[in-house]
Amino acid sequence: MSIGRWTSLFLLLPVVGVAAEFVRTTPAGHVHQLVVVPAGEFRMGGLPDEGGVTRRSDEGPIHQVYLDSFYMDRVEVTAEKYDAFVSATGWVEPRLRQDENFADWFDPGRPVGGVSWHDAHEYCGWAGLRLPTEAEWERAARGLDGRYYPWGDSRSDCRGCYLLDGPASEVGSFVDDVSPFGVQDLGYSVSEWVADWYGRYTASPEINPKGPATGTNGYKVNRGGSYGQDAFPFGSVTGRGSKPPDTRVMNVGFRCASSGDGLATSVQPQSWGVTKNAAQRSSP
Repeated sequence: MSIGRWTSLFLLLPVVGVAAEFVRTTPAGHVHQLVVVPAGEFRMGGLPDEGGVTRRSDEGPIHQVYLDSFYMDRVEVTAEKYDAFVSATGWVEPRLRQDENFADWFDPGRPVGGVSWHDAHEYCGWAGLRLPTEAEWERAARGLDGRYYPWGDSRSDCRGCYLLDGPASEVGSFVDDVSPFGVQDLGYSVSEWVADWYGRYTASPEINPKGPATGTNGYKVNRGGSYGQDAFPFGSVTGRGSKPPDTRVMNVGFRCASSGDGLATSVQPQSWGVTKNAAQRSSP
């Protein structure tokens, strides 16, 4: 094979271990770094005690899902980014934001907690993004090989990862807590709101699922993280929780996603905020 042929082949190959990354700049000037998750089919969900992973009954049945490519925040939305959103829009602050006893929980680089599903949804829209679907979250976490944890098949392989009693660590603190696609903090950080209403899975294959039309008990789904939790999910890629969408607890935050349109551009400040009325801004 000629040198030119080898060169052309090399240019077509992905660089192993390097995630393609795109940026989105918020109206406040903060940058979201998003990684590409390629299109494909994967096995979603798990069985009780499969691979030694403790699971709730609602983490199954296992079913095949196909997703188009999408983009996921590399790390969770931080307190600094969320504070800028509140300042720019007049949206409600996170729970306990002004409580001096919780001041450390809102250090700029920590993942924001104490936010409802509505808060997360509004922030992502303001940033020109959206919440990921539950299927997108799991696809981003488990990669192409169906692993049990974002970092592999054993919980102990996440070196230095541990449960915390105080505030969550700054985003990106656990270097092993990273998925094959380069998404960080999916296992050992705050749990994360996703777009879907909560409901039981079906065994049927699905294409770009968005969850049920309404939620069981009116609940929304939160995924991932073992911070502040005693038994579930310990970082498992199949672990799922559910809460009323107006719930604000300190160990639930969020990250944003995108289908890819306009990622290289910034959101203009006048495109969001001026259409929000006072009732929305003061909503709980």
